[in-house]
Amino acid sequence: MTLTTEQLKALLDELKSWQYGYDPVDDKEQFDMLATAEWAVIELLANREAQPVAWRHDDGPFAGIAITRAKSVADSWIAKGWTVTPLYTAPPAPAPAVQDGWIPCSEQTPVADGAYWCWFGKEKPSVIQQRVCIWNDRNHEWCDSSVTHWMPLPAAPDGGNDHDTRR
Repeated sequence: MTLTTEQLKALLDELKSWQYGYDPVDDKEQFDMLATAEWAVIELLANREAQPVAWRHDDGPFAGIAITRAKSVADSWIAKGWTVTPLYTAPPAPAPAVQDGWIPCSEQTPVADGAYWCWFGKEKPSVIQQRVCIWNDRNHEWCDSSVTHWMPLPAAPDGGNDHDTRR
């Protein structure tokens, strides 16, 4: 199962609305778990949308020498009709291979704390019964006791970003 960027954005909106329903004092544990899940989704989204860290001027006597970290400077170069190349950091290392598909909680639990994609229920998985949930390895428990199956969240796609995210 691969989550699209749009699905992750929708999931983030759902997590925020769920968290809104909890009081940060009276329901601190649930509130904090949802906040952790939100940050996990935010990190996944950040890995999907690489942003330039600098821009290189590729015209005239300064070709390949002039570099700026200011997007406003790069935009001014582009407005003048000059060729500008965005520069990115190295892509993240590929994630290790993980078991594909749902893992029953009765057979195996995660080996590390973190956010996982969870399924609640005994019937065939549906989108309604799925969400990100948190595994606490120290206490050996899920944030919600009704989790029946789980799987690791997908890694960021290989090859980086193939579209302009500034649009």
